[in-house]
Amino acid sequence: MISLPDTVERGARRATQNTPTLLSWDQLLSVPHSEIPAVVGELERAKATLLARLLEPENREPEEDALLTADQVAERLQVDRKWVYRHKARLGAIPLSKKHLRFPSSALDAYIRRRGKAQRGRR
Repeated sequence: MISLPDTVERGARRATQNTPTLLSWDQLLSVPHSEIPAVVGELERAKATLLARLLEPENREPEEDALLTADQVAERLQVDRKWVYRHKARLGAIPLSKKHLRFPSSALDAYIRRRGKAQRGRR
């Protein structure tokens, strides 16, 4: 029987030539009749794997983490601005100067997730 891992390796070597091929037509035509269902199953599995990869984003640059002001954080959390300043360490504040702070949106998202888990744990 033709093993797909061997053919994938051959296909990978051919991929460098911009012609990825798992099996040649001659190989497909020479598969014994009794082994065709197994080969078709392996090919379907390879097809499903490749189609799933198409749904994944390509290696893109990660998006920049937005820096939020205290007012934006307060609005998002529906709290007073003073509360945001009192809890700046928990919210991952980054000092820009003695008077100005910014909050990475990813740190705020993490805080919200942690609080959500803590609230569910109390029920």
